Parts: sequence; structure tokens; C-alpha cells
Amino acid sequence: MFWKKAPKWKNKPVTIDGVRFASQGEADRFHQLKLLERAGQIEKLQRQVRFSLVWDDVHICDYIADATYFEHGRFVVEDFKGALTPDGELKLKMMRACHRIDVRLIDKRGRLWSVFSDPRPKRRKRKKALVG
Repeated sequence: MFWKKAPKWKNKPVTIDGVRFASQGEADRFHQLKLLERAGQIEKLQRQVRFSLVWDDVHICDYIADATYFEHGRFVVEDFKGALTPDGELKLKMMRACHRIDVRLIDKRGRLWSVFSDPRPKRRKRKKALVG
């Protein structure tokens, strides 16, 4: 008997108009980017663009970005992240070292952040219940 493997980070892959996305959040963000492209705010939108990460003529790995586009003449690489893994953080640092590209990260609340400017979005601290 074959079992379907559960996604590692509890994301639910979705297919919209025959296009498969790793999560609903990624699909929603790509839809937002398509609207921005139609409005003329961004140009040359592409999805699932592969970057080869090579250092000293040694191929280390590949990084696949969720989307790339041009915004006001600047090349932008963007990735939707529900959770940033240590492997993902390393690939983002390698993108900066190998290609001099800082990847824009968008979280599930739509917040823009970067591994280099602020490590992770701050979580609100919960108030501890007084036991009395």
C-alpha cells in the first residue's frame, strides 16, 4: 500500500488554473503580483526561476525562487515563506554571496522582510496568566 507523504511544513499544495503552487499563500502572492503586472507597477513577472549557486567553480546547489520581476527598473527576486528553515536561510545567504541578490521574503501575513535586515518577523509575546 502506498501512502501519500505529508508536507514537511503543513502547507497544502494547491492547483489554480492548471498551475501548481506549494501553498495557498504562495498562490495568493503570485495572484497579487499578476495584478501589479497588469497595473504596470512591475514588469516581466516569472515564477519558479532557478538560480545555480556556484562557489569557486563548484556547484553547491540550486535555489528556486517563487517569483522574479522588474520593479522601477530593478531586478527583484521574491520568495513566500511560512517558515524559514536553516537550509532556506543558508540558500538566501548563498544567493547574496554568489549573485549579489538579496531575496525579498513575504510571510503569510504579507509582511516584507529580509534575512539581512531583520532576521525574522517579531512575534508578539503572550502575557503569562497569573496563577493565584
